[in-house]
Amino acid sequence: MTQRSIPVDALIIGAGMVGLGVALGLAQKGQRVVVVAPHDRPQLTPKTRLRVSALNIASRQWLTDLAVWQHVDSAEIGPYSAMEVWDHDSFGQIAFAADGVRYQDLGAIVENVRVEQALWQQAEQAGVEFINSSDWERQPQADGNALLQVESRSYAPTVLIGADGARSSLRQQSGLPVIEWPYEQRGLVGIIETAKPHNGCCYQVFLPSGPLALLPLADPHQCSIVWSLDNGEYATVSGYSDSQLGHAIQAATGQRLGATQWLSERAQFPLHALYAKRWVEGNTVLVGDAAHSVHPLAGQGANLGLADAKQLVAALTDEAGELNRRLRAYERSRKTAAMSLLTAMEAFKRGFGTRNPVIKALRGIGFNSVNHLPSIKQKFMRRALGF
Repeated sequence: MTQRSIPVDALIIGAGMVGLGVALGLAQKGQRVVVVAPHDRPQLTPKTRLRVSALNIASRQWLTDLAVWQHVDSAEIGPYSAMEVWDHDSFGQIAFAADGVRYQDLGAIVENVRVEQALWQQAEQAGVEFINSSDWERQPQADGNALLQVESRSYAPTVLIGADGARSSLRQQSGLPVIEWPYEQRGLVGIIETAKPHNGCCYQVFLPSGPLALLPLADPHQCSIVWSLDNGEYATVSGYSDSQLGHAIQAATGQRLGATQWLSERAQFPLHALYAKRWVEGNTVLVGDAAHSVHPLAGQGANLGLADAKQLVAALTDEAGELNRRLRAYERSRKTAAMSLLTAMEAFKRGFGTRNPVIKALRGIGFNSVNHLPSIKQKFMRRALGF
């Protein structure tokens, strides 16, 4: 007897911020949505608390529209109203302040898990069905679309959405090709405590081995750090004791925040860039890191993914035009945004990854020029805010 497939409007693989955002947005528009996740509802643990994002105003506004941001504990959010960026090897520096664009802040540092918990809760209340499983298979059909076999059940989604990260299994099963290049770096993340308060300011220094960012948390003396290190340098730094690591960060930042102590566990991840050549195959579409992955030096990966999610929800709930045409329009628009950010991050990475004295002088001049040209500076800031 042939198994009958279960019809659904949207079936989403992956339950990070981006996938959950799409699920909730579609469910609030009355669509039947199923999310296949490799885990249960996310939990706060010492490890999950290390993953943070700098959410800009546009991202937070969409999360507010979804009635999600209101459910993230405000006591755990670290808004920042200023940024200081400088080059360790030259005179170049630049500073941004929220009052330069007449906003209360430039962004907010928040643990990913807290946003994911709020999204999950709202999605359940909106009627999203969650399946905790890694046992699934995409099944192509003669019409170019695909079913999804999840354990013993078969689903026939109107749209099948890959939100399962940079190593997306759905992308691979769909045969969607990617361009990928490694940075030969690893990102070290953790939490530090500083003698001086951060005063809601993000700090980023470009070191010969890679950029080091200090992201202000809700506690005025704590920052999340993301240190991008060349593989050889990482091998050295990873052997440091917590005390040595705190001293190294203190020295690298020119003691901006005084004595520094390492507080948390450590996590690390390889750094690479990824760009899917095609995002759509039949009724399958990619979103977030499944479609693109960028260097973390600008902290824009989550914002890029949430902007994808918002536009995909709009495309799937717009009844004008047939589905494939709407998916292609989404793909064209978001590929442009992704490629723009990827190109900028590549230029930053290559420009700051050289010890050539001429290039070092030029980048110092460039930093200072932007710092003293208000119109250009505002353009940088509006892009960072998501506008």
